[in-house]
Amino acid sequence: MSFSSFDVSLVTTMNSIFYNCNSLKEIDLSNFNTPKITDIRSMFYGCTELISVNLSNFQTTLVTNIDGLFSGCKSLKVLDISSFTIISKIKSINNMFTDVDLKYINIYNIDDEKKRIVSTELGEMKNLTVCQNPENKIFTELDNQKDQCCNYDIEKDMCIFTNYIIIYYGEEEVNYPYGYEYDEYNDVNIYRQGKIEKILIGDNKIKVNGTEPFNLEPNSKIEVYFSNITSLKKFFSSDYDINSENIVSIDFSHLDSSSFENLQELFSGCSSLKSIDFTNFDTSKITDMSYMFSGCNSLKSIDLSSFRTSNTSKMEAMFSGCNSLSSIYLSNFNTSLIVNMESMFYDCSSLISIDLSNFDTSLVTNMDYMFSGCKSLKMLDISYFNLDKITQVSSMFDGIEKLRYINIYHIIDTNYISEQTELVEISDNLIICLNAPYDNNRCCYFSIMEDKCISSNYIEVYYERDVDYPNGFYNENRKAIKFIINTDYQSQINVTDELHIYSGNKITIYFDDEPISSLKSFFDINFDNNVENIKFIDFSHFNSRQITDLSNIFNGCSSLKSVDFTNFDSSKVTDMNHMFFDCNSLESIPQLNTEQVTDMSYMFSGCSSVVSFNKSNFDISKVTKMNSMFYRCTLLESIDFSYNNASGLTNLDKMFYGCKSLKYADLSGFYTINVII
Repeated sequence: MSFSSFDVSLVTTMNSIFYNCNSLKEIDLSNFNTPKITDIRSMFYGCTELISVNLSNFQTTLVTNIDGLFSGCKSLKVLDISSFTIISKIKSINNMFTDVDLKYINIYNIDDEKKRIVSTELGEMKNLTVCQNPENKIFTELDNQKDQCCNYDIEKDMCIFTNYIIIYYGEEEVNYPYGYEYDEYNDVNIYRQGKIEKILIGDNKIKVNGTEPFNLEPNSKIEVYFSNITSLKKFFSSDYDINSENIVSIDFSHLDSSSFENLQELFSGCSSLKSIDFTNFDTSKITDMSYMFSGCNSLKSIDLSSFRTSNTSKMEAMFSGCNSLSSIYLSNFNTSLIVNMESMFYDCSSLISIDLSNFDTSLVTNMDYMFSGCKSLKMLDISYFNLDKITQVSSMFDGIEKLRYINIYHIIDTNYISEQTELVEISDNLIICLNAPYDNNRCCYFSIMEDKCISSNYIEVYYERDVDYPNGFYNENRKAIKFIINTDYQSQINVTDELHIYSGNKITIYFDDEPISSLKSFFDINFDNNVENIKFIDFSHFNSRQITDLSNIFNGCSSLKSVDFTNFDSSKVTDMNHMFFDCNSLESIPQLNTEQVTDMSYMFSGCSSVVSFNKSNFDISKVTKMNSMFYRCTLLESIDFSYNNASGLTNLDKMFYGCKSLKYADLSGFYTINVII
């Protein structure tokens, strides 16, 4: 059954929509756009003949109830719910797979930190093949189950890898006089030899093997099938295939790349290549991406959002010579193992901006020519670069005279390596965001279109897991927001625009340069369920000099590990009640000016990871309410208020309730004559 013409974008419930449709065998809902759906309980209940369901684009951002979703679907063999991104918000998940015996399930993109889906009947199924993200596994102990992504053949009851690449050629004739496994001189192409099962030529799919000669008309394609392949090293390199310069597009969506370890020079010299489909491409085991796109000078954009690079150690010259590439977003890249970044963006002469604020360069030793030749580059963010192991920076910034803004605020540069680069020679018009006195120091949102800073007042928010804001970031406590920059797309969006943030990435929230007076409930779970996924917030560039109210600002931020309050002026704040309420991942308490604060009730309530509180300049001289201040701080061992003159206290009710680890508490600075018991 097909629903290709259905528009369900405004539908809020699909409760029991196919209830007891017991003759239904297949259903494809991959076109359903469901941003407002909240209830899908019993949606397929009793569909006893249903064999397969495609929900690959089904959005569950707002869903709270999936009780009995597939209950009674006893014929169901294959299920794709990879788009069910957020499971943790679902309140009811009972009997989801009752009387179901699946063979294959795709849960690749599911965010289920609490592993609730494992607690369903799914966790008890035998001989189940589970397709899941290798870097965020839900099923960690697979008893009688397989951990694999594939095309599952229901009739054969097994994973089938068709394992082929589609290659599209341009306007020139293509000639392989000695076959696809040989070069123009009849020498063996060692990077293809023995890997080709068959080749299907053109729309008529004429079959040849890897050693048979063939010709192609202009604007034709081939499908290359593999029998045994574990590497794509230099597969399309122009050094080994003269026809690679005529390739315009490559489709990898049918290739099993799960065992690949090497992509070195994969597209090197593919000068006509304009598009690449990396759908389903698994890079989790790749160690070498050096020179991967080198010389791809027709490539204007590339989607690498699916790339997982936690095992990659080589990226030198990865995009070297991509001189048509105008933008590139690498916010998902894990570079913690990279040692060499030499010439990584060399001669990317059309690149206007690059945000590498997520790059971990703590092991990198070589950055020679890294941005050399990026002559259109106007904005560069390398704010978290660690240069302490760098020994080579020759021509790192050579030829980037148009650079107008660079962010190096958090850079680690103990040996002053950056002063050995061309940065010191660039025009005085360069605006530098850095944590040090400097004539042109200004941290801001630099508008390339307007060629100027348009806001220097902002907060950076980092997320631990994927989150969705289908109706925008706005709520009644965020009226002061001017605009938002999503690192994933580097685009300026309105606070009411739909927003998706990938795991590990950030958004930057900009305000007018004039200070605001309140951040009350700004990150409060009662107004935004996604705050439970925030891991770090940076206020170091926020104008706080008029702030008076911080109550409930982080209420329910259960994943929040730390907050950067550098430069934060809280001297006018009077209310901090519930400030860190239920921040149970917060390990240390930030230092703030509290000299005007009167209300600290519930301030650290539920901060169950905090061990000690010994703040010598934590002023409570004007505080009247401290009731439940450390309520259920179960790991808190010591607290010292001896240095304070707390004469105005009126309420200490349940201040240390549930602090079962507390061993030392000095409250000698407390005057409790006015405390009401």
